[in-house]
Amino acid sequence: MKDCVRDTWQVMEDYVRQGKVRSIGVSNFNRHHLDNLLSYAKIRPVVNQIEVHPLMTQEENIAYNQSLGIQVEAWGPFGQGDIDVIGHSLLQSLAAKYQKTASQIVLRWIIQRDLITIPRAKPNHFKENLDVMAFSLSDEDMQAISALNQNLRSNAFNDPDNFPW
Repeated sequence: MKDCVRDTWQVMEDYVRQGKVRSIGVSNFNRHHLDNLLSYAKIRPVVNQIEVHPLMTQEENIAYNQSLGIQVEAWGPFGQGDIDVIGHSLLQSLAAKYQKTASQIVLRWIIQRDLITIPRAKPNHFKENLDVMAFSLSDEDMQAISALNQNLRSNAFNDPDNFPW
């Protein structure tokens, strides 16, 4: 990781000390990125925003963040580009079982993993997205969704290990 991350982090820490912001975080950091950051950071990130969806579950990265007390925000919960998470047959089957949409199944899976997500949505989806608090997925269904993992990123540019820092 280049000095730009260190320099940027120091500016963000200054903003916290000056009371201009309450908390700061990172995006797309893997374990080694966090370890590097924590070697000089005086303020621990509050959140790490990473790509998470049923085809990219990031189990180890999430567990590591949580072990450090860093909240994970899942971006791209429905996949992007050529990744059709919502159309997956398992998610469609679970949607029918729970009488919900496949999108609601994915959002509930994320919430039950103690992750944050703020899905992009059109106005007609707002109510649907909020309705994910009205049901829970069984442990068996949670595991089945997680088993869909293929470590499939929405595109290579989103891979922090190949990002042009």
